[in-house]
Amino acid sequence: MTEAPDPAETPEVDTDLVQSVVDDPDDGHLEPGQLVPTGGVPLQLGGNIAELRRAAGVTQGELAARSGITQAAVNYFEAGRHIPTLLVALKIAGSLDTGIDRLTAGIFWNPGRLGSDRSASGLRAVRSQGYFSTRPAHLRADVPSLPVFSQDEVAAVIGHNVRAARRSRHISQRDLGPTIGLEQTHVSKIELGQIEPTLTTVIALAREFEVAVGALLDGMHWGEVGPADAWGEAAGRRGRTRELHSLDALVLRGCREGKAPSTIAREASADEPTVRRCIERLRRKGRSLDADPATWTEEDLADELALRHEEELRASDPIEEKDAAKVVAGHLRRHRRKQGIRQEPLGALGGFFSANSVSQFERFGPNFFLTHLVRLAASLRVPCSALTAGLRWDHFAGSFLLARHPRLPDRSPAAVTGRNARRIRQSARLAETTVARRVNRRSNYFNALEHGRSTPRPISLLMLARALEVEVEDLLEGVRDWYVRPLLPLAMTEAEEAAETASRQEQLLRLWNQNVDLRGIADALEMKPQTVFAVVNRLRDVGVDVPYRKAPLTPARLSERLRRRRASRALVTR
Repeated sequence: MTEAPDPAETPEVDTDLVQSVVDDPDDGHLEPGQLVPTGGVPLQLGGNIAELRRAAGVTQGELAARSGITQAAVNYFEAGRHIPTLLVALKIAGSLDTGIDRLTAGIFWNPGRLGSDRSASGLRAVRSQGYFSTRPAHLRADVPSLPVFSQDEVAAVIGHNVRAARRSRHISQRDLGPTIGLEQTHVSKIELGQIEPTLTTVIALAREFEVAVGALLDGMHWGEVGPADAWGEAAGRRGRTRELHSLDALVLRGCREGKAPSTIAREASADEPTVRRCIERLRRKGRSLDADPATWTEEDLADELALRHEEELRASDPIEEKDAAKVVAGHLRRHRRKQGIRQEPLGALGGFFSANSVSQFERFGPNFFLTHLVRLAASLRVPCSALTAGLRWDHFAGSFLLARHPRLPDRSPAAVTGRNARRIRQSARLAETTVARRVNRRSNYFNALEHGRSTPRPISLLMLARALEVEVEDLLEGVRDWYVRPLLPLAMTEAEEAAETASRQEQLLRLWNQNVDLRGIADALEMKPQTVFAVVNRLRDVGVDVPYRKAPLTPARLSERLRRRRASRALVTR
């Protein structure tokens, strides 16, 4: 008698992406009879894997060996003929030294909205609304980038981006203000370009719109360029990581950070005379003890990269694959409970046909396809990496590693952007003075930013991105803790919307002059009566002569009417 498989051990088929059945038993990874996905999602995923593999200089065979799968499976994935399971996807990402968010770039799940009806029929209605969308790698949005030279110009571009994102999400200024802790007038000034918002405000807006922070800073670059000699090619290149057999890298880093030999010895668990002898030996070998990476040799850079890798290994513990799945299950449960969402509604938002899918994932550990992770992350409004936090595949050790977090790093925008700026500058082997000269600023202008002592303003990020020759989004890597969805195109352009508004106002004035009551005008224009009254007052404020239907009840009302009439006559005279 054949034993039925445990539903927790069998991945739930992503039926939205399934086309046919695989009959080839020699693929090395896929089981005979597994279903082949179709559509833009697997093709986008396959394109991401192929792009990352080529960028890393790895062949399909080498990627397969690192990930513990077959070359035929890698071929299937890159061709878009199959979607990897979550654990296999984590192996591929770890083998390519990238994250799960980069692997799923361009793949978006757009969940439906939970209505007031929580019955089974209501949940089925919500489930039918969710859908996948993709942004193919070869069709990237080509947004023209304009040079900006002042804070006012930066504020104008940000204001345009904020307004476009808000209108695409169909959110009013009145509703947006309280959600991000601002007054409606402040949001209005941001959209009009009258003030440059702080980076904290930009992040809050991006989180509410579910877009990347860079999307609100897109369409511009810093235009003020420094002297030509500051833009010469950086000397040297990145070294290759190798294992350390001494205290060299620890001593070098300590000296570059200005630490005393006794402090270096205590942190390296060595005695001070040994550290001093190591310092002398490094000097005789010509190694640089300067903090400026422009003076480093290839060996200096190799030691720094190797030390970072060893630090990651020391801060992690190897775990089995079944335990890795349970780690993801724990993150899923924690985020769901934190947001107060029950399992059944979450499954409906994720488009799962089985009512107990989320329950099985949380009890036994997720054994599903990568697209299911995207669905759950989007439904919880968190990035995919939030559900796999601390878990990564180390292809050197051939096992999953779970990071220990005795001390969580500072996740504030100032600290994250500072760490990213320093890492990028050191990798490019640029001195602080060189970076500053490229945008005609003093070196201490960016020194405080690198050390996280101050939160940069958007204009400072534009300067730094131009000086380091990277995108603003690269400096903000690690700031985002929410799920990103593409903005839908607007139903009508701003010009069409203005024409529609003018037409409705003309119709309102015609009905008003015909003495139609407020309720009748509201029904004819599909408005609320209070909205009609607000439009009439707004027209009077801009000088339109709209007759009053009642006599003023107070002197203040009479004074207000006279003021509006004088403004209207002055406008006609002009």
